[in-house]
Amino acid sequence: MEKKLIINFSGNNLEIKDELLDVINSTEFFDTSHYTSYYIFGESVEDLKSIDKVINKISKSKKRIYLMIKNMEINSIEKLELKSEINGIITGLNDLKLITRIKEIIQMV
Repeated sequence: MEKKLIINFSGNNLEIKDELLDVINSTEFFDTSHYTSYYIFGESVEDLKSIDKVINKISKSKKRIYLMIKNMEINSIEKLELKSEINGIITGLNDLKLITRIKEIIQMV
């Protein structure tokens, strides 16, 4: 059974009811042995300034890491130093049915 984790850096409350998908805030402790893939979510690249420690922890566990940014910020994403550790980047998620769209994206990758 593939268990997936969304690490929410957006500051907004993401409520997703799914037994195979957990959501935590960026400041919470998480165990990398429980999940098969990780989805780091933020409103903008600015929200993700402190992702270095999180990505380093996940990349040591050899798990898949995906970055989801709500705003379309291609230039800012290109400047991310840890971009090589990320398996995929999704940007431009709109507010309309955001939770549904996030779940669809996670099912695709």
